[in-house]
Amino acid sequence: MMELKYKHIFFDLDHTLWDFEKNSQETLEHLYHHYGLKNFGVQHPDDFIVVYEKINHAMWAQYNRGEIDKATLREKRFTDSFAALGVNKEHIPQGIWQLYLDICPTKTNVFPHALEVLEYLHDRYTLSIITNGFEETQHRKLSHSGIAPFINHVLTSESIGFAKPDPRIFEHLLSTHGAGNHEAIMIGDNIETDIGGAKAAGIDHIFFNPEKIPHSHLVQAEIHSLLQLKDLL
Repeated sequence: MMELKYKHIFFDLDHTLWDFEKNSQETLEHLYHHYGLKNFGVQHPDDFIVVYEKINHAMWAQYNRGEIDKATLREKRFTDSFAALGVNKEHIPQGIWQLYLDICPTKTNVFPHALEVLEYLHDRYTLSIITNGFEETQHRKLSHSGIAPFINHVLTSESIGFAKPDPRIFEHLLSTHGAGNHEAIMIGDNIETDIGGAKAAGIDHIFFNPEKIPHSHLVQAEIHSLLQLKDLL
């Protein structure tokens, strides 16, 4: 067990508590059938999903570096995906990006044991979400998934103008709680944004690595299941 000095736990949301991959894939498969994408040469939902996920991942990295804005990210990840799949521009469904945003945040898949662990920790710590996701989208995810009742505070990069790994977003949350950096710990899946940002802000951290992906980064603690937090905290 880690030293019981913490008063605040900062969680990332997507890929840490809320299962972004599963929820997004369910939404994309729905869109594939809803718009009849097979008629435009996309033979299987998986073809659409694989291409979209690769482009979406790259564009989120651009967004986190401040290279593109929110509107560009939301629409261009779809237009670029269809271009990569060889779909003619005139056949790209109008409004598909908006329907994705309407549906995906209502999905309820969370990582195994997420709600159980949050309930356990909520009685012992102040729990906050610190996320680079968009304000209205993240709050909808929290509400629909059942995570919201356990969370005391939500801070999005959109609301403050700083994105992880900028230490200022962590410092702002510490200030909100009137806490020192030694009183908080960050839990997240992204080495660069979650762990790198926590390090820059002088905050302890736990790296959530459910796929057990090999890496060479120095981390204070690493878990492969959220259930392990019961033993650590």
